[in-house]
Amino acid sequence: MEERKPQDMLTVILKTASGVAILLALLFCGIFGYIAYTKSKYHRLTDTHDLKERIGGYAADYLKKRPHAALAIGVIQSNRTETFFYGNLSSSNSPPANADSLFELGTVTQVLTALTAQKLVASGKLKWSTTVRDILPAEVELAPVFSEITLEQLATHRSGLPSVPGNMPAELIDQSNPFKDYDREDLHNYLANPEDADVPGKSVVISRLGYALLGHLLEKSTGKPFETLVSEEILAPLDMTNTVMNVGSRTNVAVGHAATGEPAPSWDGGVFSGAVGFRSTMGDLLKLLAANIEPGESSLGEVLKECQQVKAVAFGRRQFGYGWVLTSTLQGELDFVWLSGGTGGFVSFIGFDRSHGTGIVMLANSGIAMNGDFYLDTLAMEILKLAAKISLD
Repeated sequence: MEERKPQDMLTVILKTASGVAILLALLFCGIFGYIAYTKSKYHRLTDTHDLKERIGGYAADYLKKRPHAALAIGVIQSNRTETFFYGNLSSSNSPPANADSLFELGTVTQVLTALTAQKLVASGKLKWSTTVRDILPAEVELAPVFSEITLEQLATHRSGLPSVPGNMPAELIDQSNPFKDYDREDLHNYLANPEDADVPGKSVVISRLGYALLGHLLEKSTGKPFETLVSEEILAPLDMTNTVMNVGSRTNVAVGHAATGEPAPSWDGGVFSGAVGFRSTMGDLLKLLAANIEPGESSLGEVLKECQQVKAVAFGRRQFGYGWVLTSTLQGELDFVWLSGGTGGFVSFIGFDRSHGTGIVMLANSGIAMNGDFYLDTLAMEILKLAAKISLD
């Protein structure tokens, strides 16, 4: 085979580089063109006074593919609150969902955990710079990589911890109740012998384990059960009387469903309660939403505002407060603060637009998020965008 001459090789390299440059230019032009089109389309929207009808259409589309589900939607717009309920709490002749129906929150629990931590910091009981070693007793062995993790790093997903611990049995991770058999001793054993942790503060990694540890540390530092602590510091001041970890004798409890439509077991938060442990109702979550939209009117105003501030940045335009995700949309004038959650039988979303004073809560008893289906999030974001332009009626 004839050996290629150096000048021929240089020509090939230059042609390849030129081709790559042209493709990249076309890609960037396409992206910027799409952004410009999206902005223009949104800015041309006029108030058609039909947001209620649009919400009904979205709900019908959602339930068409999930006939076993109940769907609850709450919207705040211009100090007005409207709720919409579709489907039934279970498939066995149950009543429809209402404002007092209990749904599992999944990782929306993390908002309550972060607010509780901020309340304790604001009252001088803790500092965000407090470390894991500062709180856990000396007999709990800690690997060096974990000793200096701070409460703030846990609250902003910068702890270096993975989503679930490496010593969780693999056969449990994808099951319908994954944290039931993982206890404090397991957590402490993991902290002594990490297999998969990164350097704290290096990067943002969404971690349920981080919030599980944060909740555990709040318990240890105050000597109070986690549910009691959150109730005293956050739920009671906001009059959220139907937000609980344990349902007790309550009867208005939604039955969760797997993606197949079969009833799904409830999740037991256990030591993961700070990440996924709470249930709540549409009525209570709208109180939380309203307080965050107008924090100046709440006794927790400064706590709420502080948690909404940017504390960490990752994934391009995605930012993190304490508990919240903060997103600026392609439209360029919408400023969302939000969080979504999912368990084996439920999905949830809570979010608001600080620049327009609008907000939305969506709850469903269908565990589609565990199968990578985040359509509820998409609908919630779409309704939140429209709420800045289109009135309910």
